[in-house]
Amino acid sequence: MIRVLLIFAIAVVVAGGAVWIADRPGVFYVEWQNREIQGTVGGALLIVLIFLLISMLATYLYFVAQRVPAMVQQRAKEQKQNRGLVSLTKGLVAISTGDAGEAKRFARQANSLLPDQPLTQVLLAQAAQANGDPETANQHYKQMLSSPATELLGLQGLIQNAISAGNQTKAIEYAERAYRIKPKSPWAYKALVQYQSSTGNWDTALETVERGSTAGVVDLESAKRKKGIFLTAKAYRSYEAEDYTEAEALAVRAQRLFPGFTPAAIMAANALAKKGNQWAAAGTLEEAWREEPHPAIIDHYIALKANESPRARNGRLMGLAEMKPGHLESGLLRARLFINTRDWAKARQSLEPHIHPPYNPRVSAMMAEISQGDGQDEGAAREWMARAVTSEPESDWLHTDFDFTDADWASLADAADNKSGRWPPQTIAGRKSGYAPQLGQLGDDEDHSSGESLASSRVSQGPELKSSPVTELRVSAHADNVAKRQQIIVPPPRPKSQQTKKKKLKLAPTGDGARQEGNRPATSEPAVKSERTEEAKRPEKPDRAERPQKSDAEAGSLPRQPDDPGPVS
Repeated sequence: MIRVLLIFAIAVVVAGGAVWIADRPGVFYVEWQNREIQGTVGGALLIVLIFLLISMLATYLYFVAQRVPAMVQQRAKEQKQNRGLVSLTKGLVAISTGDAGEAKRFARQANSLLPDQPLTQVLLAQAAQANGDPETANQHYKQMLSSPATELLGLQGLIQNAISAGNQTKAIEYAERAYRIKPKSPWAYKALVQYQSSTGNWDTALETVERGSTAGVVDLESAKRKKGIFLTAKAYRSYEAEDYTEAEALAVRAQRLFPGFTPAAIMAANALAKKGNQWAAAGTLEEAWREEPHPAIIDHYIALKANESPRARNGRLMGLAEMKPGHLESGLLRARLFINTRDWAKARQSLEPHIHPPYNPRVSAMMAEISQGDGQDEGAAREWMARAVTSEPESDWLHTDFDFTDADWASLADAADNKSGRWPPQTIAGRKSGYAPQLGQLGDDEDHSSGESLASSRVSQGPELKSSPVTELRVSAHADNVAKRQQIIVPPPRPKSQQTKKKKLKLAPTGDGARQEGNRPATSEPAVKSERTEEAKRPEKPDRAERPQKSDAEAGSLPRQPDDPGPVS
């Protein structure tokens, strides 16, 4: 719009000038070379204007002629650059699709067309990496260090290759250089912390986390959790060196920074117990239970008073469960204590808040034990055991003794970062398979093995439930096959003619003085006789001897009770 107005204004000025000259006619004379030239003033001005235009055109053509070679070269350069960018793009696409041969070919084309392009070195390095040539890749990564635009990317590639080659020293060296170049880079910070911690350099890792927290690279909560894990790792190292005072101090600091970190609490309690302060050790474990219950806390809580009476232990563990009443671990602990005393109703009541889809495998296995123990619903026992077998396994975090390597601690610290992963971690490489407190012995030293079911023997083993003989017979979890699967897991009841009446024993008090030989609960003969009399008075159920009978080996059954003689030969 402005250009149109400008042209219009120029036209108006020219037209006005022409009118003004036309209104003032005149003549001029020019005498040159004995010639006299006469004309009007308007004609003279027109001649001058034409001369100026011709001069301008000639000047323009002259400068254009001077620039033609440069313009031709620039055009050729642009075409070459365009071809190089096309090759670079195709090479990156080939890398992303895993076509190593095509990536190498396009990388060479791009390098010949764009020798000074930093991205060409990136493509060459990645192509060499894809073709299994780390040495060539390292050469290209090192060339990338000379350009500020690709220096960090080159360092990242060198770090990855150093780790693949097992050269932790070089990996840390490159990570430190990347962190110096860009201290506020989250990638450089994370790489440096990870490689310092994976080699057991806990002190330097703690310093790096502190610097990262000050610079704002990591949020305060994540920094506290990482520092808590690194301090716990140092505490375990001090404990192994029998420096229990140092181990206690480090573990207490870690617990303050990361209150829900169970290994810190257990290490602090163990160090206190080694120094003879069982009371403070128990308080540390109780505090950890209030913050975040964990099965390993139960095991160490029992070990603080290994010689106490079963009744006292039962009460102490019940008090521990009441410190976090709504938690799953508290419900499982209460249920186990009631199962050990054969109080099936209270055991079932303890698990009721935790019975909901998706079903927990430990809850399901314990419910199978309860259903089998009270003898009221064998079908429910089979159904619960099927759920225990087919449920998704729990995190390894619940079945570990925290005997980690340096790399495991580093991985754990990475998982504890709020922005980087799930907490607690689903899988821990350093765990000891099958670890969990042996809940079948909690609060009751009396021998209840005669009444222990497969669910009882498996419920305390955590992930090993998946490797039991029962799971080898597992079939599809489809609802139409549930009944069939239940028949495989638990055999049908034996005919009454082949069954032996079980003796119902009255449980004696769980004190030390209430045990009999064989560590079994005390009972009285009159009570047994009265129970037999009541059994005899009950109406007999219809005889089921016509049903086909399977052996235990064929049916994949649960272990027989010791007082059950099985089929009569």
